[in-house]
Formats: sequence, structure tokens, C-alpha cells
Amino acid sequence: MSSKFECSDIKEVKAISEVLQTIYQLPFPLTDTSYLLIALSMLHGDKTIRTLAGEIWIDKLGQYSPVNNQLIGDIIGTLEKEEWAPLKRFTDLASQTLVGVNPDQNKALEVIVSNILSHLSETNIANYKKLVMLHDDLKARIQ
Repeated sequence: MSSKFECSDIKEVKAISEVLQTIYQLPFPLTDTSYLLIALSMLHGDKTIRTLAGEIWIDKLGQYSPVNNQLIGDIIGTLEKEEWAPLKRFTDLASQTLVGVNPDQNKALEVIVSNILSHLSETNIANYKKLVMLHDDLKARIQ
């Protein structure tokens, strides 16, 4: 593991999981703090945490409109621009869990990915090409 990713490998999996479970169970729309936690969790070193964050996004998107997908993308894009966590964590989560759930969620995910890309357009980051390919796939699915 590269030292630039040290901060993104927080070891408190149980505590983060419990907070995410609480957000998942509460019958309320997401707040700015919730968006931050979900975006951070989508980049977490633990796959279970990333998957749970994805499930919360899917669930809240289906219950509450509108979910601020632009904000989630901006947070992730800002973190990735600073190389806070490997981009592969997000691209794997998106391609394995978030893509293809339904057309509306593909549109929402495209907003997230577009906003991530807007922060990385001039940045040379590993897996950038995979993110562009994900974006192209989403664009094809929603047309």
C-alpha cells in the first residue's frame, strides 16, 4: 500500500458500518453530512463498507427525490484529485453494484461519474481510463 492512501484505510470498520446502517434505516432524506459519509465510504478500503454505501445510495435514490448526486460526485472527485484513495475502489463498486439497477439510477450514477471526471480532467490518476469507460457505458445505457 502506498503511503498516499494511508488516510483512506481507516481501520474502524465496525463503527463506520454501524453509522451507515443507521443512515440506511432512518426514514429521512440524506443531509450534507450523510453525503460526505457515503462518498467517503464509497472509497473505503473495506469492500463491505463500500457495498453498504452503494446500497444506501440505491435505497435513498428510490425513496427520496432528489438525491444530490452532483455533491457525491464532487466530494469523490475532490478526494480523487488529491489521490486520497485508489479510484479503483469506486470504479469497482460502480461497475459491480451500481450500474444497471434501473434506468433512473443509471442516470443518477452518470451524474456522479461526470462530476468526478470534472475534477480529474487534468489529473493523471490510475484507473482514470476505467472511469471514462464507465461514463461512456452509462451514457450509452441512458440514451
